[in-house]
Amino acid sequence: MMKKFFTVNLCIMWGILAALMLMAAMLVLHHRDIPAEVETHRRNLIGTGMTTADRIAPVAKFVMAGAAKASTEPAQASVVVQVKDRDGQQVYQASCVACHSTGIAGAPKVGDKGQWATRVAAGTEALYRNALVGTQSPTGVMPAKGGNPSLSDQEVKAAVDFIIAQNK
Repeated sequence: MMKKFFTVNLCIMWGILAALMLMAAMLVLHHRDIPAEVETHRRNLIGTGMTTADRIAPVAKFVMAGAAKASTEPAQASVVVQVKDRDGQQVYQASCVACHSTGIAGAPKVGDKGQWATRVAAGTEALYRNALVGTQSPTGVMPAKGGNPSLSDQEVKAAVDFIIAQNK
């Protein structure tokens, strides 16, 4: 009886050990190519001709007008913002693709003309309004500006125009 108990426990331990070694080997094999992939991505970034400063440059510049004035009255500052508007495809890729490529939350998939037919028939202004302020219906939910409040109205409209063009 004791010999059978010992044999069963030994087999279980050998099985666990074999499974752990197999998982370790799979982990090593899976991660051995990561340095090569990192090097490839690094070369692709360097090959674009962009410097590190270009890649990490802010998207807006703020200039405080009148900050250097020395006077007795309080300084009145104004802010000048220079923001580069992205085109519709860039906005779609950055903000819209997550839902409109998979149909999450009832979002109509880009390219499915049947889902877009009634929406396009309602008119471009209705699509702009739904994209800008959001909408809820039994078929799905569209958050305001696609859930990205940093988008300008022009960028949202450009994304809507891009999506409409993809569904014609």
